[in-house]
Amino acid sequence: MKRYRLFLPIFLFLCFACTQFDEEAMLDEAPTTRAAVNAAALRESAGIANTDNPYSVDNMKAAMIQYCKVMNIQPRPVYATHEYVRFEVRDSLDYYILEDSLGLEMFTYPLDRMLNNAERSFYATDIVNGKKWYYTVVPKNFRYPTEMPKQILQEIYMQGGTVLSGASAASGPSTRIIGGGSTGSSQIDDSLYDAVLNLSMKNAGIDTDDGPSPAAGWTPSACILYEDDLTHEKLPLKNVTVRVNTFVNIGTGQTDERGYVAIPEGWGGKFRNRVDYEVKFKNNRFKILEHHTGAAIAYGPENSKSQWLYTITSDDKRVSAFAAVYWAAYHIFYVQNTITRPVANGKYRIAVFWDQHRGKYGMHYTWYSFFGSLANPVRISGLETADSYRNRYAIIGTTFHELGHASHWTRGFFTIDMVDKAVTESYARAVQFYFLREVYPNSDPVRYRPDYSEEYTGIGEALLSNGFTMQDLEHLFVDCHNKDFADLRTNALSMRKTYDWVINYLFDHPYNVWDFNLATESLRTTDDEYTAYIGIPVEFALQRLMRTNIRAHVVKWTITPSEFRTQSTTQTSAVFVFNRTATYTVSAEIQLPDMTNTYTVSRNITVRPLPAISGPNTPRLGVMSQYTMDDFRFFKKWELEYQDDSGNWVDGSDKVNLQGGTDLNAPKSLKLLFHTFGTFRLTAILDFDGIEKTVYKNITVPAEGNPTSEYQAPGIYLVQAYGGKLNGDIVHQMHNRTFIRVLQNYVALADSYNFRTFSHAVTQSHPYADIMKPIYRMTYGEYDAYSPLPGSLLVDNAIVPGRPNYISGLPSVLAFYVLSEQQPGTVPLYSVAMTVKTSLGATKSNCRYLSLQQLNGTQTVGNEVRTYKTMELLGYVYPVQ
Repeated sequence: MKRYRLFLPIFLFLCFACTQFDEEAMLDEAPTTRAAVNAAALRESAGIANTDNPYSVDNMKAAMIQYCKVMNIQPRPVYATHEYVRFEVRDSLDYYILEDSLGLEMFTYPLDRMLNNAERSFYATDIVNGKKWYYTVVPKNFRYPTEMPKQILQEIYMQGGTVLSGASAASGPSTRIIGGGSTGSSQIDDSLYDAVLNLSMKNAGIDTDDGPSPAAGWTPSACILYEDDLTHEKLPLKNVTVRVNTFVNIGTGQTDERGYVAIPEGWGGKFRNRVDYEVKFKNNRFKILEHHTGAAIAYGPENSKSQWLYTITSDDKRVSAFAAVYWAAYHIFYVQNTITRPVANGKYRIAVFWDQHRGKYGMHYTWYSFFGSLANPVRISGLETADSYRNRYAIIGTTFHELGHASHWTRGFFTIDMVDKAVTESYARAVQFYFLREVYPNSDPVRYRPDYSEEYTGIGEALLSNGFTMQDLEHLFVDCHNKDFADLRTNALSMRKTYDWVINYLFDHPYNVWDFNLATESLRTTDDEYTAYIGIPVEFALQRLMRTNIRAHVVKWTITPSEFRTQSTTQTSAVFVFNRTATYTVSAEIQLPDMTNTYTVSRNITVRPLPAISGPNTPRLGVMSQYTMDDFRFFKKWELEYQDDSGNWVDGSDKVNLQGGTDLNAPKSLKLLFHTFGTFRLTAILDFDGIEKTVYKNITVPAEGNPTSEYQAPGIYLVQAYGGKLNGDIVHQMHNRTFIRVLQNYVALADSYNFRTFSHAVTQSHPYADIMKPIYRMTYGEYDAYSPLPGSLLVDNAIVPGRPNYISGLPSVLAFYVLSEQQPGTVPLYSVAMTVKTSLGATKSNCRYLSLQQLNGTQTVGNEVRTYKTMELLGYVYPVQ
């Protein structure tokens, strides 16, 4: 009798808590599939088994006989191992019994055929008279729940993974026993099963993956990401369930830390043909529901043999609502250890009404958590108004809020309903803000902070900013059994986390945004930075809240040490200029309008010299050197000057190569390659709110080599295309500190033929001394050519095939130096041969030239045929900017 008395309140609760299936009401943006399918035909065919299902007992028997006859072996008996069945589910209790209690994988659509997404979507929303069919596969001797309508559609033969999950899988019958358990014969060999199944699929006209053997298959896999609409980061959805199916062969898996999952086999073994994908927003601790009943599901690729790479964005209002709630719930149930995690009888259920606004953004039904797998304690709305969707990050905040209530109930369920609403809602607001700040550490809280009004006060955030931790708040709001806001204040005072006057003032103003410590942070600089520079004005002011809502004022300013000057003051701010490097203490005596006594807040600020330029003082020619600053907050631009022979400072930008371009204004970290020796001055222009300051760095680039005349001074000189001659000769000569390459008529003059390189070898102390490579100029026939070997030139008519051939004994002179190994800021330099012939084949010209590009091939221009061939890589030089 006592037993029935205990069951009675539970039964009455379930009568009210269980929800029937309702016809879904969808907005225009929701995917509508009914018009794309024949509803009557689909509804009728779902209750008739597909005779082409390769896993059916009849088809497997036929394939067994056919295969064994070809192989000349004795056929093994094939008996039903499983049953393909559908249940008529009437409400959430039925669904709970099937999926959570019995551990079955339930599907909203038939499994014995391959469906497209329109058909799957139709079955998912097809509800007739408040009832809905769910499909699954069970072992042959499965004990069906009584009083639940079912229809066994087909007997199945499968060998593979389990069809149950959790405790049901451990205690249920083996899925690999032929004949339905203890009454059947022994299991057939896996290789025979693979061969027979493969043949059964071919008999049904299904394209299979034969591979090297009948046992071959492929592994479906997926990567599930969620793109957050606040940060636009792509976040992996972890531990979310991914399902694949091909007929009744179903495979499931949960994603890892990367959002990735591989499913090597299903209930019927390896996958041999194409599959359908779907993601089900559930894991071992909680599940997301679409509306009241049925797990939230997103359908993936259909008839696919590829990996599913799925990024959920806010463009898909339905699925992104599931993903946002799932992501927040995962943080509460798996990541955080700060507050008590909600508990339920089984998996915790969160219902997402993605296309509805149910009067509130979210709800938590306290005592429903006793029946968390039967009822839905937490419910989230997806609409801001009747016709506009909420931001996904706002949905995440609501999920934190409602799970904050759930945590509160879990820790103090005997008292939560006896507490004033302002206490419970203020705690949930605190939980919401705390975890939003935790998951969005780099975002301004202004973007996601919840509103504070009526019972939804901001006292939780205020206390978090004034000495309380989140664990302190859980103890204060939950463990202290506050009946009302007055009790909450009294218990907060008793915890002694800050001054009593601070606690009282926060409770007197609970709707303000207290994002600072009242006792220590009421005063701040404009940018909340506490490093200043000599001679640069710094403003100290009361926090904005103190100036506006509170209307506090400063009674007195005090600064130590005394080397400063006051530029201006108001009742709430002051501007100071500090005259030396030191750590100053700036104190403000503050008067709050509704308090008799004043209080003093002090801030330390470190005053330094102006930001300095760092980098080498004596860089070497041709070696990339980096210059930067220790503080770029006030940086405006760079300037580079060169000291000429008269001692004047002139523009020096033409004497360097700038990595990444030629604009000295753009880069903050400056990479320079000097190609002229001498004295330079690098200047950083700084802008402190309209006050311009300059910082200098003197740079000396030492000379290299031993100059013999004014025109042979060592340095990195320009080798430039020059059109002064009208014939095809190539002539290099020293001209006003510049190498000139003369080439006309047959090769267009362009930047690809201009470069800089060393005129002489560098001194031994230079970093590139060991990789300097001389290049010689010589005359070959009537033309000039260049080679790394003095007097020798590489030609094309090799005497020994496959080996280079050199013509030697040519007169040569040292022209310049290149680098034998590529260094930062250098590019390859090639020797290119060009032959020009008439249309009749007579040679008209044959010459060599230098190029920064490889050129090979034949070009016809008019009646001439020009043939180009890259002969060799000479070394590495510096491009012209």
